[in-house]
Amino acid sequence: MSRSNMSSRKLIVMAFASILPPVVALPLVAQDFRVDTDVYLGNEEETYSEHLTLFRGTVVYDFAVKGPDEITILNLQTGEISLLDVKRKIRADLTTKELLEFSARIKAIGTTNQAEDLVAPKFDVTFDETQGLLELSSRKISYRANGIKPSDPTVAERYREFTDWYARLNSMRPPNPPHFGRLELNSELASRGLLPQDIERTVTHGGLFSKPQKARSHHVVGTAISGSDRRRIDEAGGYLVSFAKVSPAEYMQLGKLAAQ
Repeated sequence: MSRSNMSSRKLIVMAFASILPPVVALPLVAQDFRVDTDVYLGNEEETYSEHLTLFRGTVVYDFAVKGPDEITILNLQTGEISLLDVKRKIRADLTTKELLEFSARIKAIGTTNQAEDLVAPKFDVTFDETQGLLELSSRKISYRANGIKPSDPTVAERYREFTDWYARLNSMRPPNPPHFGRLELNSELASRGLLPQDIERTVTHGGLFSKPQKARSHHVVGTAISGSDRRRIDEAGGYLVSFAKVSPAEYMQLGKLAAQ
């Protein structure tokens, strides 16, 4: 592997060692709401994964409805994050501080190893206000997003905060690309007071025979949490107590990935 073509997986494994002890994040209080997200790969019509994200007070619960049976709980007041693997019955805890330290480390590694396209993409940004269409284009990563303005502006603010942390978290999971491009997209949407409705991301790794990798997501925002949603939250609380606790690296099975 050349230095200029450093893989996302290697960046992630190298950066994981930099995680530091926890710290408290800023609180956020607003009305409860939910977001349903469908994710598609390439031009497939069948969903690759489906998520239900519940915003309740200062805590956000993300349930994988389709895909790996996992629950992510983010406490925006304390900065604590819990990952629950329902199939393996294990949990891992980390913090927003640790995510920031990981982010700084992965950027430093990427810059040192000439992987700036992954950790510091330079975007050309265009926005069509009549259609609510936002486009970010760089050499390796591009985004197309349709946004809508919610009736309550705080909904867009809270969703942006959650998706920022969730993007950082996902960058720990090989072979996902680093999260810096998604943070730029989130910032551009937030600066216009928009919630994403549809997002299309294209990643080009380069090379003569490589093909662009496309992923799409569709988001639907609801203004109420149902009784079944509350039961999901209660069930997740029970898992927090009963599941065996492991380290984040063990939870994500990074030891196996590093050996590949």
